[in-house]
Amino acid sequence: MQGARGQGIRSAIWEGTRRLARVVGVLCTAFLLMWGLNYRRVPLEATLPRGAAPTVPDLRSVVLAANAIAARTRPQAADAPKLDDVVATLRQPLNNALGKLNRTPLATAGRPKRSLILTPFFTWAGVNGMVNPLALETILHPDLLPFERSLALAHEWAHLAGAADEAEATAIGWLACMDGPPALAYSASVDLILEAGNALPAKAWREVRPSLDAGVRADLEELSRRLARQKPQVQRAAFRVYDQYLRANRVEDGVASYSRALSLILSPVLRQALDSYQ
Repeated sequence: MQGARGQGIRSAIWEGTRRLARVVGVLCTAFLLMWGLNYRRVPLEATLPRGAAPTVPDLRSVVLAANAIAARTRPQAADAPKLDDVVATLRQPLNNALGKLNRTPLATAGRPKRSLILTPFFTWAGVNGMVNPLALETILHPDLLPFERSLALAHEWAHLAGAADEAEATAIGWLACMDGPPALAYSASVDLILEAGNALPAKAWREVRPSLDAGVRADLEELSRRLARQKPQVQRAAFRVYDQYLRANRVEDGVASYSRALSLILSPVLRQALDSYQ
């Protein structure tokens, strides 16, 4: 009797293991078909003409050009776009940006969701949002400042459109916002100020920052206060896991791929959106 009972337990465990393996196999196949094959696309860097590496004067010029646009496009507090406004106005600019880069337009995109479970993690890890590849939906941090929402959503929608690489998603999202209404262009301009400012030597960034528009400086200070809630230990752990995930999916530099966004934005095709903004 005892032997039969033991045999029954072993059979149940074995059957449970087999079923779990089948479920994992189905989920992996679904992920591959719905999202994973995007990691096999030709990198955007391979299709864009490359400009010369930016010098310190170049970066300073980029910061000042982005600041000039930001000063003209910054919405007043009462006019700051709500998330529904961003959702309504972003779709066409994003597809315009994808078209300029010879990428497939985004077929489906809905209102981003929020997650009560993930929000504390987003805060501690410094994550603005993510894509659920199985449900093909975006999740944004609900505490994003109004001027952050446009580029954050454009970044995640670029992922949905097939840009697996973080730098590509940022560059596509930036180009989309620059092609949108002023509030979207402001989001892109502030992000570029930060990207180019972080690429400057610390002394040069300290020198140029006081020349930024007062409203831009106020927004950067508010952003710093929001990011002060990060927990470095959580951020390091999260980025280690995500780094391994990206490297396993042919993003060779892992989370360091974020830093390549600036070089893509400053390539001649995308840089034109900055130089010709009206």
